Amino acid sequence: MFGDSVAISKRNRFMSDVLVAEGLTKRFGGLIAVNGVDFRIRKDEATGIIGPNGSGKTTFFNCITGFYRPEHGDVLFYDNSLVGHAPDRITHMGIARTYQVTNLFRCLSVRENILMSCQALDPSKFVMFRPLSSYRRHGARCDQRQFCSSRGS
Repeated sequence: MFGDSVAISKRNRFMSDVLVAEGLTKRFGGLIAVNGVDFRIRKDEATGIIGPNGSGKTTFFNCITGFYRPEHGDVLFYDNSLVGHAPDRITHMGIARTYQVTNLFRCLSVRENILMSCQALDPSKFVMFRPLSSYRRHGARCDQRQFCSSRGS
């Protein structure tokens, strides 16, 4: 199953590591879905996970995002362990996941669609028909991180 990768030693990790999995293992009964995965994403790196159906990719992401708790190993986000935290807490720390089906509001711009997803960052209860203007704080954060270009707004 998913897990053949280069080992990562804590003493050899660089400060530029953003997300690290060390020895991550998840079992479902006798099935080992994720087997001792070592994984690293460094700052300014784009990384993909590929593999055939049933190889453990989704289980791996579910361990990172707190939907599953691994039996062994650790997941570090800027050297802070994510293991044992609930998915909502991990989202507030800055890790979130999407599902294979994306639903966009066709009548909204790219920027406005991103702002709709920012409700997960707000500690208040999500209200579906909340005006976009109420997301000003998140809009400023979105613009600051250059998630949205002025051309896509």
